Amino acid sequence: MNTHDIPMILFTVVTQMCVGAFLVLGVAQVGSAAKRRDNDVVERVNRPVLYAIGPVMVFGLIVSMLHMGYPAHTLNVLHHPQTSWLSREIMFGCGFALLGFLYALLTWFRLVSFAVQRMLALLTAAVGVGLVVCESMIYYSLVTIPAWHSWWVPFSFAATTIILGTLSVVCALMITAMVRRRHEMFGIPARDHGAESSGWWSRHITGEIHTINAPTGTEEWNLSLQITKWCSVTAAVVTTALMIGYPIFTSELASGSPTAHQASEVYSGVSYVIRLILLGTVVLMLGLFVYRGALRTPREHPKGLAWLLIVVLIIAFASELIGRGLHYASLVRIGI
Repeated sequence: MNTHDIPMILFTVVTQMCVGAFLVLGVAQVGSAAKRRDNDVVERVNRPVLYAIGPVMVFGLIVSMLHMGYPAHTLNVLHHPQTSWLSREIMFGCGFALLGFLYALLTWFRLVSFAVQRMLALLTAAVGVGLVVCESMIYYSLVTIPAWHSWWVPFSFAATTIILGTLSVVCALMITAMVRRRHEMFGIPARDHGAESSGWWSRHITGEIHTINAPTGTEEWNLSLQITKWCSVTAAVVTTALMIGYPIFTSELASGSPTAHQASEVYSGVSYVIRLILLGTVVLMLGLFVYRGALRTPREHPKGLAWLLIVVLIIAFASELIGRGLHYASLVRIGI
């Protein structure tokens, strides 16, 4: 793997994880609305995940600028949005980050109704989907690179979005439950009742942090477990589809043109084997442990499930980094 590709590997994987997380939150909000769940319960479940997405997305955008060599060059790629997928990627990426920040800001300070928050969340998720489409089309549109001008690129990018998005959400949910349980056990105050008279910072920052860390209620815990259960199933299914898709994709390359055959050799080394092993490990852990844990874990003992999900997310993230590294390593042009 070329070290020059590391910024783009991190950027694409991180942004797709953030988009996937926002999509999961959007689906959870729409599903909760359809089942007429209490808005306060849904908000209590979603907010910690939302505030975890922001810093990760900012990190991804900053890392992407390193690929330009000189960060100020980032502005140069915005000149041709009518024809350039790279220009569109930057525009959608900035739009997703700004809308996500606006959504978090309005939610934190409770400036709009829950219905408006839901509409803004759906808009942000839609822009995020546009970002993933632009990222995949940058590579798919290069017809002189057989390994990239393939159905595999949009498929694998979408798979990364779903796998890491679902796992990051449930991981955040369980970490939040673990932190709240610790506060509850050690008697850390959930809310500063004097915050209303202690100034702006205490009222809007410290007070909200205490509110977020208040003990998880029964309805909140049940919703968190339900999200964890279905997210683990979704991630396992998509990961399995990715494992099935790899041999199909590599066999197409191997039986194609000499350039495509040369690119297929990238998928015959140690990195490719490790990638498949990690994917298989994720499927097994989700099916054998996480799904069962989501059915049986009581509210008073979230720690075991939380650490299990952390391990699964780390394995999945490492697997996606390796997979994206293989993607960039398969750059073999026709005629060169």
